[in-house]
Amino acid sequence: KMEEQIKSLWKLASELRMFPIIDIGQAFIAFLFLRRMDCLLLPYYKQIHKAFAHSKIDDLYLLQLTNGLTFYNNSGISLDELLISETNYIDRFDQWLNGFDIETKKTLNGLGFNRDLSIMKQSRGLYKLLQSVSQFNLTEPLDANLVQKLFMSCLTRGAGQYLSPKEYGEIIAALLF
Repeated sequence: KMEEQIKSLWKLASELRMFPIIDIGQAFIAFLFLRRMDCLLLPYYKQIHKAFAHSKIDDLYLLQLTNGLTFYNNSGISLDELLISETNYIDRFDQWLNGFDIETKKTLNGLGFNRDLSIMKQSRGLYKLLQSVSQFNLTEPLDANLVQKLFMSCLTRGAGQYLSPKEYGEIIAALLF
């Protein structure tokens, strides 16, 4: 299973390299971050959307709706749902992104995601990239040590184009999970 995950991560990184973006690493983290949040919010999308449609929601009610999650997406759709059809997927993707809470948007902005996304929208291949991201099942509780081992296992010459220090795996694991 670890080898499959490594191959999937490298495939995603390769797909990101096809876009003329400045920092592929930050875009990589941003997409995994969004997918993790999407997976955690999956059971709550419809009820959050319904609640937002009827009134403004306070934080306490939101915590109840999401079983304690401190973030939300009020778009009513998941990443998988927006990718059902390639027609108008950018409009649905924008709706999905705009549905996230302000703190999530700040995090993405800090990663330069808005800048990179505008570049990716002008290039071909964004739909395929989003399909690749949606294949990661990040629903289960994650152990940072396992994620670190995953990244550390990529440090062999045969695994990829670049070598990274041990601290890189630790930072990535901490940032993502």
